[in-house]
Amino acid sequence: MLRICFFISCLSLVAKVSAGQDDPEISRLKSLPGHMKPFGSEGPFFHVPIVEGFPTTYDFFNNYVIPSIPVVMKGAAKISPAFKKWTDEYFIKHKDASEKVYAEARKKEDRTIPGSFLSFRTFVKQYIKHDIYMVNGVPMFLRRDVLLPPPLNCEKVKKNLADTVMWFSSGGTKSVLHNDDVDNINCLYRGNKTLTFVSPFQTDEDWVASVIDHPEGTYSDIDVDAVDYVKYRKLSDINYGVVQMKEGDCLFIPYKWAHQVNSYGNNLAVNIWFNHLPNNFRNLTPADCGDQSVDATLDRVKFETTDQYSGSTPQQKPIFDKDYSPDKKEHEAKTESTEEIKEEEKEEGEEGGEEETPLIAAVFQAFGQKSSIDIEDLKAGILMMQPSTFQSWDDACENTLNTIYSNMDLNGDNQLNVADHDLFKHKHQEEQYEIMQDVDDYYQALAQALYNAQLVAERVMIRKLIQNGQVEMDMAKNIYGEKFVADIKPVAAAKEEL
Repeated sequence: MLRICFFISCLSLVAKVSAGQDDPEISRLKSLPGHMKPFGSEGPFFHVPIVEGFPTTYDFFNNYVIPSIPVVMKGAAKISPAFKKWTDEYFIKHKDASEKVYAEARKKEDRTIPGSFLSFRTFVKQYIKHDIYMVNGVPMFLRRDVLLPPPLNCEKVKKNLADTVMWFSSGGTKSVLHNDDVDNINCLYRGNKTLTFVSPFQTDEDWVASVIDHPEGTYSDIDVDAVDYVKYRKLSDINYGVVQMKEGDCLFIPYKWAHQVNSYGNNLAVNIWFNHLPNNFRNLTPADCGDQSVDATLDRVKFETTDQYSGSTPQQKPIFDKDYSPDKKEHEAKTESTEEIKEEEKEEGEEGGEEETPLIAAVFQAFGQKSSIDIEDLKAGILMMQPSTFQSWDDACENTLNTIYSNMDLNGDNQLNVADHDLFKHKHQEEQYEIMQDVDDYYQALAQALYNAQLVAERVMIRKLIQNGQVEMDMAKNIYGEKFVADIKPVAAAKEEL
């Protein structure tokens, strides 16, 4: 009997495998030119614009950053002192080369494998012979050699510089497919790079969910050397933008554009990340920018990231006050109730117990500066906890905020205060956990709603740019795809039809 069952199971398995092999869709995917080939290598392709040198600040933001269009800036990096100064000999002999840097353990990026720290001098002596790759903030002692890209040398922009990273290897590096939460100028001082883009305007939520399968790090698990179209079907029917960077070139990589990078030959690049704030940077004037005649090097500007190993911008401390401004002095007075809160939290921390979610903890701690928090105060604080990119708010955001507020307003008096904290602390552990879980779930939902609202607002803005002729239709079709522009009629064309 057991043998018969085993035989039937085997027949069933063979039948399933055969059915999979005979599936016409799978056969079609396997027959496509790009199946099991390097990422994006077989196209179809769209064209990435190329200009000579750096554009002006006005042109850079109006023509590329705001409409979300990547651009190659040929020879632009050659104006930076680093282009000529940065030799291995210069690095090794530098008196400050003992500064620690972070190096990844493999040139083919694998974010599950930890790297290590070593002195910059040691890295430079070893990188030619070893499979290591420096990914680190530009060392402080080298920042005076790097010119801030002139389009960013504007006071309004310099207040929003996020981070700067140095990428250094003997070549042969391969990044994962990923996207970034910031805008980026990448300048190449040695070697060659190939960057392959996917336009976010030619994808949708399903594409992102199925391809960017590590949303916590906004990257994909695909093997960039052999892309499996059966597993990643969404990669089989999109266009790719391929950029060949040469020594001395710079490239603008727009916010949320998925891209994958390969390097060739002794390779050294520096990128500057800056916050994606299209509404703030439109039509920048001399009054916005100040004196741009004096070049700025990286040692003379301030970045949000202070940890040169992190590669990410720090989260801003939330202030739950709708009337707060950076110039306003914080209220320092501490109430007796607030001191009791802190003492209770300290004691409970020592004893163990439920740890508050970041939002609940932040609100409770805020009672030291503000005795009560209304819904607009809560909104102001939450927005400070989110990326500055999120500048749009819609009904979905408002409804989710109301739900968060009602979950935290435990006594139902339409304000958050110490009384709500006391009620929370006197609940059973299971009830505390349930409240925290609900608040955390809705907080994550609000973050997603903010992202969606920003996405919609930017697409509306870009459609208007196309309609008004600020982005030419041929360029729009190339970058955004035929589907995105199908129902857009430029104003001039619409008038002619009338």
